[in-house]
Amino acid sequence: GVSPMAAFEPSLPWWSRTFCGYNDRFSSHLCFPLNTAGSAAEATTQAVTSVGGGEKHLEKDDELSLHGVPARDGDGASSRNGESSWEELPLQVTVRQTFGSSASAQRDPGATGTTVWDAALVLAGFFVKWAERERKDTPPSKKKTQKQHFGLPCRRALELGAGTGLSGLALAAVGGASEYVLLTDIDALMPLLQENIQVNVDTVKASARRRGRERAPVVRAAPLTWATSAGVPVASSETKQGNKNKRQRHAVDDPPDLVFASDVVYRDSNVEPVFYTLQSLANAPSRRSPMHVLLALSLEHDAAAVARFERMLRDESGVTLSDVPCDFQHDVYR
Repeated sequence: GVSPMAAFEPSLPWWSRTFCGYNDRFSSHLCFPLNTAGSAAEATTQAVTSVGGGEKHLEKDDELSLHGVPARDGDGASSRNGESSWEELPLQVTVRQTFGSSASAQRDPGATGTTVWDAALVLAGFFVKWAERERKDTPPSKKKTQKQHFGLPCRRALELGAGTGLSGLALAAVGGASEYVLLTDIDALMPLLQENIQVNVDTVKASARRRGRERAPVVRAAPLTWATSAGVPVASSETKQGNKNKRQRHAVDDPPDLVFASDVVYRDSNVEPVFYTLQSLANAPSRRSPMHVLLALSLEHDAAAVARFERMLRDESGVTLSDVPCDFQHDVYR
């Protein structure tokens, strides 16, 4: 059925997180399917459902459900030589949301990074759809020379304003980046990002093996201070690993081929910082190849801010803007 709220929000899709209850929207664990076939396809036709919740920390061995459908190995899968096909594998990315905790309220008072927003689902869905198209359109003999679409596949990827890390973890899991996926946000969100990365390590590795890859991309998190004016470089800080302080490689020392973000222009005051940060990353002195940018921006937050941001990209950077055709977007999350 249609949520009663849909009558007041006619521009929002039926799956919008606006229609979720409090726990599903802010404090539960959200599972996102990494394919759109078999039982997972049926699941995505239902309302987005989260599992878990409260202050419970998610462990790798916790029993979860995928939008209400049990996510156990072999569920509905047929075997070929003892192995299931990619479309039949119940892989999923699972992220924890922590808006409901007092600790997260102190770290993220605006609740912009501790919950999953609609645009993150759209971007994650785009990565899943891209991967499915690649598997169908690229013969095995051409995998090493496959053509890029929208900057994918890439070697190095960086997410701005990663929040829970859903989109970046989906990109890593479907093989969109071969070397690393760097999830960046404010320093206060690093504990949540690190936890969600750890929970999905096995999923990223299993996905790589099932695609015949010897190595999975490295996924890591780092705080990133956005540029505030032209010519100001972005800056990342040091992180402690074990008993040693190991400096994260500076984003502009090891520039990404792809920068992606969702709902980072949700208010007018974010326009310049996002623009100058993209400009700084694109103009990194060590860059040897062009940088692609993928953005999923919701118009319901501040359509005027998004329009001004697009004008800045066209007028001050001279970049070519293009919409992603519906055929390249997820069947549900678009």
